Amino acid sequence: MRKDISAIVLWGALWGIAEATVGYVLHMITFRIGWFFWFPIAFFFMNRVYKDTGKLSSILYTCSIASAIKLTNLLLPARIDKVINPAVSILFEGVVVFTAFKLVEKYEQKVNFRFFGVLAASMSWKVLYSLYLLTLPSWIVSISPIRSPEPFLRFLLVESTINALVIYSCLTAAEKITAIDDKGKLWYKLVNNISKVFSEYAFKPAVSFSLLGCALIIQLAL
Repeated sequence: MRKDISAIVLWGALWGIAEATVGYVLHMITFRIGWFFWFPIAFFFMNRVYKDTGKLSSILYTCSIASAIKLTNLLLPARIDKVINPAVSILFEGVVVFTAFKLVEKYEQKVNFRFFGVLAASMSWKVLYSLYLLTLPSWIVSISPIRSPEPFLRFLLVESTINALVIYSCLTAAEKITAIDDKGKLWYKLVNNISKVFSEYAFKPAVSFSLLGCALIIQLAL
């Protein structure tokens, strides 16, 4: 139980740090490219915490931590929609990935995403987010992806497809790397040793909660 809590806090904190740092860099870029990163990043952390705990509920707890970290920006003089909307989207991503993993676990006994499964997950959270946007004031809708058909279709179809390709490619590459039988190679030993050290120390409460504190500081600082 303690290790599970530490894993949830660890990956939630790292997710929060990734959101803050990547977001900070992307805000300095003139063209909009954040959509390329957000869902693949979210999927990575949710997939990792599920693998480390073996519990689907850990996905929901982890996305809640990442969302809460984002909400700390409400303490700063920031535009409210730029804080709440990303936090809500993180929760929708968590609900969708939780549901997808639940279905795969039920029918295949293991998480083994194929491309169209990833695409369905990528599109589903965007559908939920679009429905959420409909409940907001008109001035927010007017600058959102649902302001007109063209940006909405780009948001739902084009961006979802590209996100799905990125995630599926990473999952496929990870499977192939894991299957490589190069145990005698120096690189394999190095990666294996790093993995062992990470597993031994990263899930200690002192480490995971320290990272959570760092995530909060970084979020407020950036």
